[in-house]
Amino acid sequence: MTTLDRLIVESPLGDATRSETSGAESVLAANCVVVSTCRQRRQAWAATASAAGWECAQYADAGNAHVAAESGTVQIVVVDLEPNGTPPGFLWLCEWLVSKRPRDMLLLVCGQCDDPSQELWARQLGAWAFLPGNDNPATSEALLVEAAQASTRVAAADEANF
Repeated sequence: MTTLDRLIVESPLGDATRSETSGAESVLAANCVVVSTCRQRRQAWAATASAAGWECAQYADAGNAHVAAESGTVQIVVVDLEPNGTPPGFLWLCEWLVSKRPRDMLLLVCGQCDDPSQELWARQLGAWAFLPGNDNPATSEALLVEAAQASTRVAAADEANF
């Protein structure tokens, strides 16, 4: 049994709420995945991502977010670390994304401003960006526009090299 299988089968990875998008087409068409156990923050991040031009799927658990990220169409994953204890699956998801993701997939980690260890961890991990204390995702639309531009630049450079 792989580590992923063990995490999905043996560990609770959040509240197991499925995507808030409906139907398989929306998950397959998504190029942005937002994962947070907080429904309000998840919806706010998804709305901000949509305003920035992303097709967004929302998840409350790392297992389903991982499956979506493996779909091949995802270009950015927004992981919201929790103020009252981040589910272990979220940390594993970030580590998996950094180690296994395609080069053009970006990881945006949102953490707590009063916990510098989260920022240190995310930066050492290799996250594209870390947002400490971002309680209002709507203020991050410009960052998500930049993420789209960065993802496009990396994809174009990869295509030019093949």
